[in-house]
Amino acid sequence: MIYEFIKNLAFQSGLNISRTTPSQEVVELVHKLAPVKTEVPLVRMGSEGDGGYLIPDDLDGITACFSPGVYEVATFEEQLIELGIDCHLADFSVDSPPNNLKFTSFEKKYIGVTNDSTFITMEAWVKRHAPDPASDLILQMDIERSEYSVILDTPAEILKRFRIIVVEFHDIDKLFDRHTIRLYRAVFEKLLNDFHVVHIHPNNWSPIVARDGVAIPPLLEFSFLRKDRSEVMGFADEFPHRFDADNVAEKPSVTLPSIWQGSA
Repeated sequence: MIYEFIKNLAFQSGLNISRTTPSQEVVELVHKLAPVKTEVPLVRMGSEGDGGYLIPDDLDGITACFSPGVYEVATFEEQLIELGIDCHLADFSVDSPPNNLKFTSFEKKYIGVTNDSTFITMEAWVKRHAPDPASDLILQMDIERSEYSVILDTPAEILKRFRIIVVEFHDIDKLFDRHTIRLYRAVFEKLLNDFHVVHIHPNNWSPIVARDGVAIPPLLEFSFLRKDRSEVMGFADEFPHRFDADNVAEKPSVTLPSIWQGSA
């Protein structure tokens, strides 16, 4: 009762108070996300800075890429097109793909949890452009915090159509909030049911946040590989990976903290 009174009073003053997650609870989730090594090597697709990602070199047979979130560059998708992979883009905030490049399709909608004039769900989007349930796909998603609700909303059978998933997760430092960690845990556990984490790259736009000895980069780019594609050979041991590159050249580099590494 006292906590709720203080919280409401603070809210009326423009402040937000929430209970802190016990550090051990944060550590337990972080350890589950430690990147693993498989026999499939990692390659870099896209530019050296922002817009480039490390993914498993397992693209043969993938028919299409779904890429929600459109920005000034799309070098990742351009390279996939060169390999003969269709690329579908979606973003309500822009009128066309960057430089009017000729992608397979462009949807002027946000990917969300409803279907209307502004939003389309991942399930509806995928079924529209890749109706064959047997085809393998790749997902590259950077949608500014909407990734959590979209992943939870997307049926597992749709997510499993993606052989490779690359997601930039935002506000990871909110794992310290005991309410937010419930959401994040549900999202990551849903992905971990069917995917291995094979790479994590901190976006150096934001500095590391630390509390009680737990270091968390607020922006993390995760690369996932579907479990049926490879066996785990142990934890990844190259931090940073030789193909990693800073997202922002003008800012200090950020290395994945040891607590996120399986050997820690």
